[in-house]
Amino acid sequence: FSLKMDNEYQEVVPISLKFTNAPRTKVLLDVSDSVIFVEVHEKGSELLKYKYVVNRESLSVNMRNIILTPHGKKSTGYILTSSLIDDLGYQLGLTGKVVSISPDTLHFTFMKESSRKVPVTAEEQIGTEKQYMIYGNVIFKPDSVLLKGPDDLLNGVRSVSVGKLVYQGLTENVELVQPILLEKELKYLTAIPNEVQVIIPVEKFTEASLEVPITVVADYGMNFKLFPETVTVNYLVALKDYSQVT
Repeated sequence: FSLKMDNEYQEVVPISLKFTNAPRTKVLLDVSDSVIFVEVHEKGSELLKYKYVVNRESLSVNMRNIILTPHGKKSTGYILTSSLIDDLGYQLGLTGKVVSISPDTLHFTFMKESSRKVPVTAEEQIGTEKQYMIYGNVIFKPDSVLLKGPDDLLNGVRSVSVGKLVYQGLTENVELVQPILLEKELKYLTAIPNEVQVIIPVEKFTEASLEVPITVVADYGMNFKLFPETVTVNYLVALKDYSQVT
């Protein structure tokens, strides 16, 4: 395949698509095509750039003004690809004459969008060195996220996860940012925010003891003599809390 730079040719250029701005309260479930094939009349130098040199971005397709037809819980709509000709020039710099675009129509399927707040969880496999322990629970900031998507999917979701937290031999806090992981079957859901801060609090613990009196709860007028009158309670306490319990 050879091109003379100054000659004009007709060639088919594949253009990938990305879809933005779904109609209000709707979420995109399916689209008939994610690539269009544009037949363009252009100089050889430009065709070479389009097909082999330039790392083209996807063409952004705005769905906001699609006219929808309801079908039960779903709605459908379409866009004629001929309406994208101006965008090919503005967005991608395609300056030649567009002869044809295939397919001639993009078909869309939407569903009503709902939202629900759900807690963040993780699968924890965490260990510490001797004398160290996890201080309380793993902390997520924020501790919940807003899920948006189709009703049918949201109804079955009770929590979202950041995946596995695998650490051994910890002696100090761990702080990191983890993305929210959604199962493949939940691909039509969106988490806001889509990542959270994770804090694994680690403290050094020591053993302490405390002598406490024994009390008896009894009916009025009953007397008891206890032997012994106190017991010694042994416990583990974080060093930073030691002064509060001694």
